[in-house]
Amino acid sequence: MKITPLIILASGLLLTPLVTYASEAKTPDIIDSIKPFENCEPASLHAQQVLSRVTQLIDYQGEEITLCRSLSTPSIAAWSKLVRMEKHPYVNWKKRPITAPFISYNPHYFEQLHIAQGDAVIYAVLAQQVGHHIKEHTNFQTPLAGLSPEPEKIVAADYFVGTLFARLELSHEQLVQAQQRFFNLAEQPSASVLKQRQRALLDGWRRAGGEPSALPDISPQQRW
Repeated sequence: MKITPLIILASGLLLTPLVTYASEAKTPDIIDSIKPFENCEPASLHAQQVLSRVTQLIDYQGEEITLCRSLSTPSIAAWSKLVRMEKHPYVNWKKRPITAPFISYNPHYFEQLHIAQGDAVIYAVLAQQVGHHIKEHTNFQTPLAGLSPEPEKIVAADYFVGTLFARLELSHEQLVQAQQRFFNLAEQPSASVLKQRQRALLDGWRRAGGEPSALPDISPQQRW
């Protein structure tokens, strides 16, 4: 039987989709950038209790977050770890990533932050990181989104800080003080970004039942 070039071409076209699907189903490598975080030292009982309280206050419904005590983390970071790839429920040739949510915190940073700023700011910092998980800013492709997120992701996560403040039943004076302290944690804050963050915080505050409030403009305090 003589094999013509047309038959060879047709065979190649039929095989092409199969090769594409097989390559897409491969398990991706775990991104090297998360390896420093993989040694997760268990958080203190107090830290776990605070995180549990925060997740309850902001109605977190996701998978349980593992809290890691980490001296190598500068301050705090939300991140996710690729656990496995499993069969896609609708597309039989495709696999989907299954990830687990983590938050790593530096205990020395938290100790100093608590002394300087108090409980409300500690709660707010944790609520923001939980917010990154809620908004799916962390996944197996961008596992460290909570460490150095883009401004728009910070704004989105600040909504949950507002929710937290409302559920803590802060007074107007306490809200003004807490938001000033919280936003002053930002490095080189942009005035326009701070306004967006304040709007997101107030939106979360009002939607969670906080009394309508007009907050003064944030004035970053840069002493050094």
